[in-house]
Amino acid sequence: MDRRGVLLAALSMSLVGSSVAAASIIGDYPILTGQALRYAAASVLLFLWALLTRRKIVRPSGRDFLWLGAVALIGMVLFNVLLILATDRVDPSLVGAIAGSAPIVFAVVRSEERRVGKECRSRWSPYH
Repeated sequence: MDRRGVLLAALSMSLVGSSVAAASIIGDYPILTGQALRYAAASVLLFLWALLTRRKIVRPSGRDFLWLGAVALIGMVLFNVLLILATDRVDPSLVGAIAGSAPIVFAVVRSEERRVGKECRSRWSPYH
């Protein structure tokens, strides 16, 4: 097992957990404006990181742009908007527990599919 990978995964989940705590204290936060500014800043930082580390910046194809847009909308924007809205309505610890357990649920379901020999039918699955 790669210890560095495990540490990076733990750090990433800690950051997700801290975002739940942060979301609970920003009640009057302009959600969409804040998200737009947040992702604009992140894109600039990632671009600079790529330049500093001399990584090749590849222009995605049209189809890739559609996939990237869907991932950004669902996995980033909707996740964070719903997270902020949820912490306004329920205790942040419950939101954190639900968000933290989602990867476990997906792993168990995938493990069970493999155990019973079912093939994943989704064309987007990395296992097809």
